[in-house]
Amino acid sequence: MLRFTEGNTGQTARIPPGDFFEIALTENPSTGFRWKVNSDGAPVCTREGDEFNPGAGVGAAGTHRWRFHAAQAGECEIGMTLERSWAGPAGDAKGFALRVVVGN
Repeated sequence: MLRFTEGNTGQTARIPPGDFFEIALTENPSTGFRWKVNSDGAPVCTREGDEFNPGAGVGAAGTHRWRFHAAQAGECEIGMTLERSWAGPAGDAKGFALRVVVGN
């Protein structure tokens, strides 16, 4: 399965129809900052689920993973921002964007 991280932001990924891919981003919920999915790529890509894997130690950052399915041919964008739910995007908040092209 293809895996994309913070280093892939702004890139274009070519995915064969029917394949699955993952986006894995560093997150530290203990600080209040969580990734918010602003654009999930539907209907070209469908989000199949997500999970958070905590880091070692109290308050350590972990990894948030989202799994996507390249459901149909076409192009889409998946976009996320790292923000505190009560404050919205902060001036120093990170963003993530991936353009996905599904096709042969």
